[in-house]
Amino acid sequence: MLKLFASIATIGVISLTIASYTSGNPTTVQAAATTSTITNTTSKVQEAATRSNDRAASLGTTITTNPSDIPDKLRSFTRSTAELHDLREQLANDLTSYADAATKTIAAFDEEAGKITDENIKRNMTTLRRKTIDEQERVIKEGNEVINHLDTVLQRGKDLSHAANCIRIATTLHDNGSTITEQLALAQKTATDYHTTTNTLLAKIDNTLASK
Repeated sequence: MLKLFASIATIGVISLTIASYTSGNPTTVQAAATTSTITNTTSKVQEAATRSNDRAASLGTTITTNPSDIPDKLRSFTRSTAELHDLREQLANDLTSYADAATKTIAAFDEEAGKITDENIKRNMTTLRRKTIDEQERVIKEGNEVINHLDTVLQRGKDLSHAANCIRIATTLHDNGSTITEQLALAQKTATDYHTTTNTLLAKIDNTLASK
């Protein structure tokens, strides 16, 4: 979970850095908008991951201390993982939009740079272009790492849900089995008492008939 938060934080910092290069024409405004969207989504992902982690811990405690409360805790945990899954999809879409906007931004940059005649400025723009592309690629790389880590977290969440359900089912079977065992013991005792009573009555009848 800490690795996930670190990756999210890195995306936010890099995105804000790139936003400083994207102001002016419609293309760079679009890039700035996608950057803002990614920053907003990653903030929501971090909040949702924290909630899901807390509910997972609560579910884990319930499994070992009070299995009868598993259904309620499981529902709460399932809701939090569903929220996290939706945000994972949103982040993936945001990154796709960001990559598209970044491509258009570089194209706009190249168009402007191509009109420069001063060789020294051209070299500076070449350096700036390389730095900007590197930073954009870092955003996409960090974003994909977050997506992959979220996939791992969500899969573990599914495993936890299945395990909790298994424990709930096993507990129910155990409780039902205990009840059945008690009922069988009572039935056995009743049958034994009945057998004893009938044997006694039959013995009395035999004795009565023999004495006549």
